Amino acid sequence: MDIRITHILRIKEKIGTLIFCFVLFLASVCPMTVFAAETGKEQKTVRVGYVNVAAYEEGGEGEYKRGYGYEYLQKISYITGWKYEYVYGSFKECYEMLVNGDIDLFGNVSYKPERAELFDFASYPQGKDTYLLYTTKKHMKLLSGNIQQMNGCKIGVTVGSFQEGLLMDWMENNHIQAEAVKFDGYDTLMSALDAGELDAIATPDLSSSYDYLPIINIGFSDYYFAVSKTRPDILAELNEALYEIQSSELDYNNLLVSRYYKQMTNTQVLSNKEGEWLADHENILRIGYLDDNLPYSTQLEDGEMGGVMKTIADMLEEKFGILVETKCYKTSRQYKEALEKGEVDVIGPLYGDFYLAELENYVLTNAFFSTIPVIIYKQLDFNINCATIAVANESLFHEEVLRILYPEAEILLCDGIEGCLNAVASGKADSTLVTSVRLNVLRKYPAMEKLQFSDTSAPAEICLATTKDNRVAAAILNKGITLSSDRLNGVVLAENSYVNKVVTFSDFVKAHMTAVLSLAGLIILTLCLMLYRISITRNKLEAALEKVKKEKEYSYKLKLCNNELEVKANQDALTQIGNRQFFLDKMSELLAANEKFILCYCDLDNLKYINDTYGHSEGDYYIRNFVEIVKSHIRTGDIFARIGGDEFCIILRGCKYATGEKKIRQMKEVFHSDHSKEYPKNFCCGIIEVQEEHNENDVMKLLEQADAMMYEQKKEYKKMF
Repeated sequence: MDIRITHILRIKEKIGTLIFCFVLFLASVCPMTVFAAETGKEQKTVRVGYVNVAAYEEGGEGEYKRGYGYEYLQKISYITGWKYEYVYGSFKECYEMLVNGDIDLFGNVSYKPERAELFDFASYPQGKDTYLLYTTKKHMKLLSGNIQQMNGCKIGVTVGSFQEGLLMDWMENNHIQAEAVKFDGYDTLMSALDAGELDAIATPDLSSSYDYLPIINIGFSDYYFAVSKTRPDILAELNEALYEIQSSELDYNNLLVSRYYKQMTNTQVLSNKEGEWLADHENILRIGYLDDNLPYSTQLEDGEMGGVMKTIADMLEEKFGILVETKCYKTSRQYKEALEKGEVDVIGPLYGDFYLAELENYVLTNAFFSTIPVIIYKQLDFNINCATIAVANESLFHEEVLRILYPEAEILLCDGIEGCLNAVASGKADSTLVTSVRLNVLRKYPAMEKLQFSDTSAPAEICLATTKDNRVAAAILNKGITLSSDRLNGVVLAENSYVNKVVTFSDFVKAHMTAVLSLAGLIILTLCLMLYRISITRNKLEAALEKVKKEKEYSYKLKLCNNELEVKANQDALTQIGNRQFFLDKMSELLAANEKFILCYCDLDNLKYINDTYGHSEGDYYIRNFVEIVKSHIRTGDIFARIGGDEFCIILRGCKYATGEKKIRQMKEVFHSDHSKEYPKNFCCGIIEVQEEHNENDVMKLLEQADAMMYEQKKEYKKMF
């Protein structure tokens, strides 16, 4: 009954969808003309000073314009309705025109009290400027980090600029004896530097739009839109527009500037340390990478590295002449071992997590890719925090990463990403994790047709890593990543991602216009008949659904009761840990799976004496105190149960015998060192190492062995006391 009702409801949903699509089709065939209403408001013309500077304002009169300063002007015009008249010139020329009232508005002006006497400043900053000293490759000695190298140099600066005062203050504060050469504008300033007439120049941050190298930061300042004293009317409107922009789009100023800087060509030069490192390594950088991990990396048929990481390697060879050698590994464990042995200098791709990097003593490069982790699942009603997650050793989200992200989840190791997908499709696992850019690549696997996927909230940074001894290699790679950033997110990504061709509804309509029109008429007739039938049966369906709903609620409550009974049947009432049956079942499962583990058979000393002398409530406290100490020393995946009155068993999974002995010794020390009670605290423990050759029928035999070892320890303890 439930299936039949659901089927009918799905038919209703499909009918509604078809009607909606048909209406859209009619709208596309018979488009309507929409006319904009005239507001009748007179458009205000504002004369704007326009300085052609890379990334800020580009394009002369009649030319294509772009830049973060130009975009900011357009954003303001959307709110104010202004029409701009651009007046072109150098910064000095535009500045003088603003003072004389020949232009109304000029951007990128730093505040000075004396300037506020000449024109008005907006109430809200346009952005923040960083002022630096720049030089060229001819003066590499100035990049040593010792600013005293600036003594005796000629430093160019634009006259009357904000940075002129910063430069003078910086030289005075740092006792630099240099000559400040003043120029009327940026063009003549930079031409003098290019011609070798200057050793350095002081300017606002040039990013990497010029082939100049930054020496040192000499100061900061906010910069503003400035308004002519003759136009107080536009100052109020400007302030209102800036407030609206900056309050509705948080950090708008910085995000706007950074977006344009990212689009600019980057200039990178190897430092002295990086050059020395390469010389020590015969100008060779060795990269270990993962196979079958597109779009990041894979091994091509000719044995070479493919994927977006190849772009970084090619950039290092192209820009710096570095010989990059690559070596392929099947799993992340293999390339980590290779890094530790010194077979390679760096490894990647790697999930960029600083905590994991600290645990492994790695140095991470900058992220060369940012993506979103995607959960692939079959059933929607699962909680990933405590689910079974399938993982492959070659995955970026390998076992160590998932232990950090989802500490309560159970990890199912699989052979490759296809094995993970098959495990989820078959129900052996609830989910698996991949990065979003791998989804198209994974569509080649049949299991994907049965699965769904959704984004997680936190982005994932994809990096490379090296050891701290080789941290300079990470710095070299960072330069390659910076230089490759534009390519990595463009054609390179598309070339290394598998994409299915998608035929759109519009394409289909154009190819089969006659058939679509005929089908549309048939659909309308069919829909009318079906809607009539549905309207008759609607009340019956709603009544049936209500009945099914009540039956489901009863079934759900029954399931909860059964779950509660099952928990009580396997749980010790006093300590809330597993009981004897729970432990025997778990141990049988481990033996059947041929898993190695350490079995510890523990017996509390003096429990009868405590019960007889202090009462059973004190004996219960004694037991619970022991349990809490054990729980604090074992891992989530270990097994701990009470199998008798004062007898307990611990299974340490995947643990060596020496480690098991150490853990038990630590528990004893903590238990015995508590002198809050007048009676002594101690337990005896028999420890055995269980190898793979046992089977599930050996449970009692192994328990007897551990019990015998515990009993020998107890005899020794009684001799002492």
